[in-house]
Amino acid sequence: MAGLRDRIKKLKSDAGINADPAPTTTPAAASAKEQPITIELPDPPASSKPDPKLGQRLRRLRPVDPTAQPNSGPRLTPEELAQRVAGEIIAPGVILTKWQRSFEQRHGEVAYGRVMEPIEPIISGGLSRPERTSWIDLETTGLAGGTGTVAFQIGLIRLWKGRLEGRQWLLTGYRGEEAMLGSFLAALEGVEQLVTFNGKSFDVPLLSTRLKLVELADPLPAMAHLDLLHPFRRAFNRILPDCRLQRAEQHLLGLEREDDLPGSEAPLAWLNWLRCGDGEGVAKVLAHNRDDLLSLTLLPTRLQEAFDGAHGADPLAIAKAWAEAGDEAHATILLSAPKQKLNGQALYFLGVLHRRAGQWALAARAWQKAAGAGEKLALEALAKYDEHQCKDYPSALKWAERLARAGGDSVAVNKRIARLQRKIAQCE
Repeated sequence: MAGLRDRIKKLKSDAGINADPAPTTTPAAASAKEQPITIELPDPPASSKPDPKLGQRLRRLRPVDPTAQPNSGPRLTPEELAQRVAGEIIAPGVILTKWQRSFEQRHGEVAYGRVMEPIEPIISGGLSRPERTSWIDLETTGLAGGTGTVAFQIGLIRLWKGRLEGRQWLLTGYRGEEAMLGSFLAALEGVEQLVTFNGKSFDVPLLSTRLKLVELADPLPAMAHLDLLHPFRRAFNRILPDCRLQRAEQHLLGLEREDDLPGSEAPLAWLNWLRCGDGEGVAKVLAHNRDDLLSLTLLPTRLQEAFDGAHGADPLAIAKAWAEAGDEAHATILLSAPKQKLNGQALYFLGVLHRRAGQWALAARAWQKAAGAGEKLALEALAKYDEHQCKDYPSALKWAERLARAGGDSVAVNKRIARLQRKIAQCE
């Protein structure tokens, strides 16, 4: 590999990077080496210029110096880190922290006591036994999932004697994973339901993978699972800029975090701990995870209010959710609320609900409002209504012609117009 080594040194020199010092080799290692293989690489053209970005790429390929310090703080031992985060070492490589919240305390604008309110099935199946429920959230080394992603921190909340009991497990080294997962499973004893935010797609599959790798039984797939991301996205996807957990807690709980470590920086904070013993970052990871968990306990009750028309939820989205759940009467009530501001799509759907209930006059009134808002489906519905229910062919023709001008399905609209013209001619 001598030729390749010389080539790399030349590339580093062109990029302005000093060549790495030659590694020291023990006599035993030297005797074990195979004969070097020389790979001849073509020389670059004489006119070529050094790539200004080459230095950056080579620096990223360099091994990280394990002695490098991301900050000026001292390198902590696991015992010192446990003391700093008010935790205890429960096994080699694992710190466990415990904390409580009373029902009288608040998270944002909402008291924790509301965690006891039953949640209706419209919220992704609902929640009826909070005492048998666990709220969980993970911090991981990445978002890709699979066997290469590790949950280095697990957070859990359960109800205990009229208060919230929180537990957070933190890995201080990879060797502690099996002990951490075993302690987590023990804390789940008696749990029948999980509450997460995007846990169906990420947290639970990742935990199941890690449990399988360490050969521990996996009870998670058998538990009921309320994933709050899905009802929140349904109610607010067209209302809010995004559907992240922190957006949910800002909008529904009135919570504004202070000095919060973004979740995207959590993997780096843990890596800094492994490399440098930096405890500041992982302490912030635990604080971030604790706020995530506390938000999970109160979001269900606020989402239930949203699905009853509060908090600026999308009226069409929540009405469709109720209709799909088999309660079209409730969907109609939501869309018919006096202060409800409906767009053309929502007005059209309100008309559909009235039609299904046999309330044709109310349906026509809703469709007329929707047509005024430019909803094409309402124009088609009015054309059908006047033709088949009212036998008012001139009025039906008027709606069909408006639909044609609005760019409706030309073939179907033209057929309808021709048929209505024939019916009008026959009546004259």
